[in-house]
Amino acid sequence: MAAGLQIHEENPHADRAALAQLATWAERFTPLVAWDETVPASLLLDITGCAACFGGEERLLAAVAQGFKELGWQAWIALADTVGAAWALAHYGGSAAKPIQHRLGESLAELLALPVEGLRLEPNVLERLRKLGLDRLGQLLALPPDSVAVRFGPSVQRRLEQMFGRLAEPLVWHRPLPEIALHQEMEPGTSRQEELLAVARPLLAEAARELGRRCRGARRLACLLVVEAGPPREVRLELARPSQEADRWAELLRLKLEPICLSSPVCRLVVRVAVEEPLPVDQASLFASDALPRAWAWAALVETLTHRLGRGCVSVPRLVVDPEPERCYQTEPATRAIPTGAPISPPHTLLATGTGPEPADVKAWRHRPLRLWPQPRPLEVLALTPPGTPRAMRTAGIERQIRHAWGPERIETGWWRGVEIGRDYFMVETQEGARWWIFRRLQDGCWFWHGCFD
Repeated sequence: MAAGLQIHEENPHADRAALAQLATWAERFTPLVAWDETVPASLLLDITGCAACFGGEERLLAAVAQGFKELGWQAWIALADTVGAAWALAHYGGSAAKPIQHRLGESLAELLALPVEGLRLEPNVLERLRKLGLDRLGQLLALPPDSVAVRFGPSVQRRLEQMFGRLAEPLVWHRPLPEIALHQEMEPGTSRQEELLAVARPLLAEAARELGRRCRGARRLACLLVVEAGPPREVRLELARPSQEADRWAELLRLKLEPICLSSPVCRLVVRVAVEEPLPVDQASLFASDALPRAWAWAALVETLTHRLGRGCVSVPRLVVDPEPERCYQTEPATRAIPTGAPISPPHTLLATGTGPEPADVKAWRHRPLRLWPQPRPLEVLALTPPGTPRAMRTAGIERQIRHAWGPERIETGWWRGVEIGRDYFMVETQEGARWWIFRRLQDGCWFWHGCFD
């Protein structure tokens, strides 16, 4: 039917080779070029600090578009603050005739009008979104984040946070920057801590200067102690935030070296930047503020405790979306990168009518207790009617009269969790003024004490 139709078999290896050639060619605009092998394939250029060499971002975009045109390629080009926004705009936001220049802080209308395919989601997730009529990003953002994570999995929320700059997105560079690794031979060898630190300080300072030239900071450093007899010993420095502070690294290295007993003198010392990240940009305040010094002091405290006690001994809690109170958080090492973004809201719960006067703050009873027991404790409760509001309770042989009670707040888990949870929670105030968080198990009507507001 189409006499002039030409058919060519797909050759993934040739496509990859052609994309690699384009990535090498694109290095004339920036040394940081990554590629994306999805269909259609894409190149990702980090032009931070490079626009001034071309007379501004608009001229740089024009030069990129003209270069691809001269090579015989039809390219869709977009410039944005994040990888996700640039990818979505290039694929679904315009045409090959004119590059798109977008800033997240100026207008979100362009991004909200894009189809959900711009999030680079799995086909099965896209199919579920389409079945529910969620075709545009604006419709998806109108939903509560916790319900999105429960219904469609964590990939949707992660992609949204990456697109709007609340979560960093790592890239695999076509030609990665060489690893920063410095070494110093020692003749004769030594096992004294002071002498090892004296040798390490210049190496750490040089590593910091190299990171400064890259506008990046170290998140993890590795110091390899090569001994004269026996296997080498590696000492790792975990940092709470990217930094270029060589003196701070030397202090942390001193803490790590103190408990180490070397069986043989060290003849070679190697300092390597294992993980590096872009430096965080902190906006200076117009008026005096100690917010940034507090953040730096907190990071320094976390680093000191981690290197003194061990990485697994210093952890921080992180909220996760889970209706079951004892499972709505998890702990992770304090030095681990925690995505910054909007706080996770608590799961939606059902508020039923309760008896007794309300607190001054109508929403006060919804707050979770400051102390939550790892496992609910059995409790004897007296109510006027079995499913009604509690009037008295007994625990450890002590009976307490309930002066006020607010609730119930029903918390249930879905059938897909295996063991179903169904509870009616009450916040009760005893005659002594203490406030407890108790619940009645729906399956058998048993009562439990789960936390305390004191």
